[in-house]
Amino acid sequence: MTNSTLQKLGADPKIIEVPSKTTLLREGDPDEHFYVVLEGQVEAVKRMGTEEEQFLSVRGPGEFIS
Repeated sequence: MTNSTLQKLGADPKIIEVPSKTTLLREGDPDEHFYVVLEGQVEAVKRMGTEEEQFLSVRGPGEFIS
C-alpha cells in the first residue's frame, strides 16, 4: 500500500511495527484507530477465560482491523 493511499485513509497516518503476540484491540474498546496490515498477518481471537481463546479470523497484507 502506498503512502498516498494511507494518507487518504486518515489525516495523519502512522506506520508502526507491532511485535508478535501484541494486543491491538479488545472487545468493547472505543474505535480510536484503524489498522491496515502491510506485512505479515494479524489473528483475531476472542478470550474465553484466563487461558482459553477462540480463533476468529486472520488478516493479511492490504486488509484492515478497526
